[in-house]
Amino acid sequence: MGTTGRPLERLHKLHRDISRAKTIAVVGGGAIGDLPLSPGMIPGARKQAKVELERMNVKLVPNSTVTSTVKKAAGVVAVEVKDKNGKASTVEAGMYIPATGVTPNTSFVPADMLDSKGQIKQSKTLQAESYPDIFVAGEAGSLEASKAQMAGIQAVHIVKSLPGYVLRGEAVPEHAVDTKNTIAVTLGRSKGTGQFGKWKLPSFMVWSLKGRNLFTEGLGAFAAGKNTISTTYEK
Repeated sequence: MGTTGRPLERLHKLHRDISRAKTIAVVGGGAIGDLPLSPGMIPGARKQAKVELERMNVKLVPNSTVTSTVKKAAGVVAVEVKDKNGKASTVEAGMYIPATGVTPNTSFVPADMLDSKGQIKQSKTLQAESYPDIFVAGEAGSLEASKAQMAGIQAVHIVKSLPGYVLRGEAVPEHAVDTKNTIAVTLGRSKGTGQFGKWKLPSFMVWSLKGRNLFTEGLGAFAAGKNTISTTYEK
């Protein structure tokens, strides 16, 4: 599981490396294809991300897969890339950032409880399948897509359901799965894109709600357990 010291140290190193690098190769950040962001997002939001990234002099390499990375001279990383036709090429950068998604912290969980992605098989009541006394919230569970706000929303559902389940033997109500596909993506310091259901979010709205400060104003209360991104427990 580790302690807070290790990720904090890695975060500070990441900041130092970024400040020194003249070029950065970011691998991932969206599904492999013609446009950034996942295919589940509306085309308008994905195209807007492409336009804004190119305006910031980001070179996009679509329909490609990274086959290897090699550290060369000090401050240089060679990234081997293969396109959809199998043609290989090399991209050299001052820094390499893998952004291919998170790995659930479930290595301590018995294998029969996990799905093919390493997530805990989770019912609509947020209980582990075949283990009703084990409740699961957040990215370790298989029920919903990995989004930062989901952990808090699921945790609230579990906390409200536990007294009835434990003390009175009541059935656990089903969690309302978010089907709206709501997401806001910041692009640089003043731009953004996203969607609410099938509606594309204006750039200024994404900046105002998220990009302006990335929720950093609430980090103290978050660390103290007083709130999450979506829920306030104590003011």
